[in-house]
Amino acid sequence: MKNLVLALSFSLVIAGCGGEKAPDPVVTQPTPTLGRQVPLAQYSKKTITVKGKEISAYVADEQAERTEGLMFVKDGELGENEGMVFVFPNSQQMSFWMENTLIPLDIAYLDESGKILNIRQMEPLDRSPQPSAGSARYAVETNVGWFEKNGIKAGEKFDLSAVLE
Repeated sequence: MKNLVLALSFSLVIAGCGGEKAPDPVVTQPTPTLGRQVPLAQYSKKTITVKGKEISAYVADEQAERTEGLMFVKDGELGENEGMVFVFPNSQQMSFWMENTLIPLDIAYLDESGKILNIRQMEPLDRSPQPSAGSARYAVETNVGWFEKNGIKAGEKFDLSAVLE
């Protein structure tokens, strides 16, 4: 019992020392980047066509633009016949994913001449790779279902002359 009284007394003395209570540790979390780094208004916009159908396309021909693409674009911000054309310096096997992309998209991979190699549908925020069916130089993203709705299939050829001027 004597040991218990000493232990309690000792605890009260220790607890009472130091005056004020130490502040809780400050935990800082990195703030995620929310929103676009390259505003869509900063992209040039050109009309591209395929099988007589027009797309008013944001042109992503700089690395920062290609990297960001349509990330953070919200439902309703991309018009029915709007999209983005990605222009790469040379042809290569490509693969896109949907990190930070909030709307479902179609992507068409195009070869050097503008011919569609393949079309894939991509789900929002899906990180699984969506590869091209061969060496591509361009990619065109639109709202999901645009290619099917307009009867556009692999093998059709885009007129990209406005982009390449």
